[in-house]
Amino acid sequence: MATNSNTTTNLESAISTGLLITDNDLNELIKIQGGLVRRLKAEKAASEQITEAINKLISLKKELCNRQAVDGEEQTAGGVNLLKTPKGTRDYHPDQMKIREQVFQIITDCFKQHGAETIDTPVIELT
Repeated sequence: MATNSNTTTNLESAISTGLLITDNDLNELIKIQGGLVRRLKAEKAASEQITEAINKLISLKKELCNRQAVDGEEQTAGGVNLLKTPKGTRDYHPDQMKIREQVFQIITDCFKQHGAETIDTPVIELT
């Protein structure tokens, strides 16, 4: 158990000093904190102590999710990957959509003036 407390201390000092922490370090810290929460619950420790440990665990998990979302790996808190939205299927606010339609109309009119024709192609083919 001494190595776990040393690891926790090293990771916490790295966090407090702003050193670079990898996702693996963060996962290790989450495992250690989860073990601490389970141990506190098994020992029937004070509820404030358990709540503090749980809040720290939740903040560590949020930090990991935020890091992975920044890296393009969208995940839920449970660790299950979310489906990514296909490109070109974004929903726009009505005001944004009105502006987009006007811009595309200007571009289309310019192309038509120079003899180009619109080609309709399917963007997404549903099966």
